Amino acid sequence: MTGRSPGGTGQDWRAGLEQALNALTQAYGQLDALSQRQQALIDAGDMDRVLALLGERRALVEQVERAAPGFDVGRRAWEENADTLSEAQNAELARRVSAIERMASDIAERDRRAGEVLVRQRDNLAQEMAGLGRVSSALSAYRPRTDSPAPRFQDRKG
Repeated sequence: MTGRSPGGTGQDWRAGLEQALNALTQAYGQLDALSQRQQALIDAGDMDRVLALLGERRALVEQVERAAPGFDVGRRAWEENADTLSEAQNAELARRVSAIERMASDIAERDRRAGEVLVRQRDNLAQEMAGLGRVSSALSAYRPRTDSPAPRFQDRKG
């Protein structure tokens, strides 16, 4: 069973594709677990741990980026050489590619939802801070000014 592949002979393309699939499966599996943990941390409001987790995710994203070109080449070669593989071999490769695509999609969806939650939390915090500024301004009206002996306003009714 020899196959045609750009820049390779025989089953070289398959070995490269298998290596890329293994790397992507491992990286996406870890990213998926971290993505789920990230959501739990966001729900708990633990932003310090969310930031630490994002650092872990960065290294995994870099692994995916390193494996992606090999995967792209291998996938094109597979498409060109699918007729050299048995139906079972093609089905197994298709199953693995589909599993990776599903993990990537799940991670992206979870990240989209997490982003929405973080934006809402940021907006709520901004509103609270703006409210604190208004409260501070209102309270300062009752404080004595440094250049006058008595407060400008007094609440005599309680």
